[in-house]
Amino acid sequence: MAIITLTTDYGFRDFYVASAKGVLNSRFPEAAIVDISHEIDLYNIGMGSYVLKNAIEHFPDKTIHVFAVDASLSQRTDYLVMEYENQYFIAPDNGALSLILVDDEPAKLYKTTATGQKSLFAYFSGLIEKIIAADFSRIGTEIDKEGMVQSTELRPQILSEGNAIKGHIVYEDHYGNAITNVSRKLFEDIGQGRAFEMLVSLKKISRINRFYDDFNTADKPLNDYHGQLFSIFNQNDYLQLSIYKGIPGRGGTVKSLLGLTYRDSFVITFKE
Repeated sequence: MAIITLTTDYGFRDFYVASAKGVLNSRFPEAAIVDISHEIDLYNIGMGSYVLKNAIEHFPDKTIHVFAVDASLSQRTDYLVMEYENQYFIAPDNGALSLILVDDEPAKLYKTTATGQKSLFAYFSGLIEKIIAADFSRIGTEIDKEGMVQSTELRPQILSEGNAIKGHIVYEDHYGNAITNVSRKLFEDIGQGRAFEMLVSLKKISRINRFYDDFNTADKPLNDYHGQLFSIFNQNDYLQLSIYKGIPGRGGTVKSLLGLTYRDSFVITFKE
């Protein structure tokens, strides 16, 4: 049985998600349709790619991931079908899949255009049928990674001859945590165990928590740390900025307290 996932910026107010699922269920009645997210900010390719990238490792081989953020049916738009990590991806050629790959290479990559279709998901269904049948020769033109649109705007930068990292916020989760594009691997490769200072909107952080409530309770009780800014590597090993016990909508998030949001930057400086 095929697994087909959906990542879109459709929201749930309108009929768009239901319509997409109706098309897929009609064509693939035995398939499991899984929602990754339909609450991606409108046209926010970077946010959608982050959410999808961090979900795919939990899916089995041969899962088909449909990415429809900033996507519409158009003969002026190219579309991509990619095989990567034994899974398949369908997306507009808008930079999204380059953010999934980062520095990796796809196993297969095809570019195609939509013709003679009434809806985007009718077109996607045709691509899904070819993937399931392993009929890749009829998908489109096989290309290499350089032939797809590349999005590099939110990649972390190495500064000061390897003594600093400039990172960006790429996602704000349900709890108001600000997820960055600095991975644990990059932090450790550049830091080499050195002490550091992270400058975040005029606030300084010199320690990364091992877990969410990893505070020094010898100095003061844990409740007294409510509202404090701290950093931690999240479950996907990306650096996260958080407000301890912060509550979105009640003045308790990185965005509301520090004014930091998507694309905003910060700098980590390692000491010599």
